[in-house]
Amino acid sequence: MQVVFHLGAHQTDHGLLLRSLLRNADLLLAEEVVVPGPSRYRKLIGDLVGTLRGAEPDEIVQETLFESVLDMDEPERLILTSDSFICVPERALEAGRLYNRAYKTAWLRALFPGCESVFAMALRNPATLVPALLASNRLRGTSYQAFTGGADPRAFRWTDAILRVQAANPGCPLILWCNEDTPLIWGDILHALTGLPDDLTLEGEYDMLAQVMQRAGMAELARHVAEHPREAPQARREKILDLLDEHAALDRLDIEIDLPGWTQDLVEEITATYDADVATLSAMDGITLIKP
Repeated sequence: MQVVFHLGAHQTDHGLLLRSLLRNADLLLAEEVVVPGPSRYRKLIGDLVGTLRGAEPDEIVQETLFESVLDMDEPERLILTSDSFICVPERALEAGRLYNRAYKTAWLRALFPGCESVFAMALRNPATLVPALLASNRLRGTSYQAFTGGADPRAFRWTDAILRVQAANPGCPLILWCNEDTPLIWGDILHALTGLPDDLTLEGEYDMLAQVMQRAGMAELARHVAEHPREAPQARREKILDLLDEHAALDRLDIEIDLPGWTQDLVEEITATYDADVATLSAMDGITLIKP
C-alpha cells in the first residue's frame, strides 16, 4: 500500500484539497484509493506521533490505526491530509526557519511500516505566507517579533525545509506545487495525489479556480468545456487565463502586507528568493513539481 501524506502547507488550500477529493470518494474507492475523513485519524495520528516519536507501532496499535483509516482491505493508495502533520501554525517559523520540524515526516512514515510513503505539499511565497499566518485565527494577537523570533525573512527558504524532509525520508517521493499556481493546476494536483490517469475526469477539478473567479467567468468556462471536451491542456489553461483577466474576483486576490520593517524592496527580494527556491526544487531528484 502507498500512503500519501499531504502536509499543507498552512494557509494554502484551507481544506479544499480534502473536500475536492471527497467529492470523488466512490470513484476513488472503486480504484482502490481511500480518502478517509479527517476526524477518523488526525487526533489518533497526532497522539501516536507524539508518543512513538519515530518508533514503529506494535501490531495492536497498527491494527487500530488501519481500522480507523481504511474502508477496504489492502487498498492501492491511502491519502491522509493535515496542514499540522509537521507542526501547528504557531511553530511554522520556529528557530527562524520554515518548518524546522520537517524531520517529523519520518515519524509519520514509521506509523505505516512496510508501506511506501509519498509526501505532498503546496509551497507559498513567504512574502504572503507570513502575513497570512499572522492574520489567521490561531495567531491573531501574536506580534510579528514573537512569531518570527526576529529572524531575517529572507532566511525562510523552502529548499531548506524540503531538504530536511528528504534527509529524514531517503528515497521517498515528494510531490510539490506552488500555491500561486493552484487555480490553473487543481485537476493536475488531484490526479497526482490519487495516482489516477489524466484522462479520467474527477469532480472538483475547478474548485480552486472558483475561489478566485466570479460566477460569470465560471459559467463561461463551463460552456467552453462542454463545447471543447477534448481540448489540449495548454489551450484550456490559456482560456482560463483569458477568463481570469476578465472575471477575476479581485477582492479575494488582494493580499495586504503590512509588517514591521517590510518594505516593497524587501518583499521583492523575498519573492525573488522564493522563485529561485522553486527553480532549484524543480531540478532536484525525487521531486515532482506540478507546474502550469
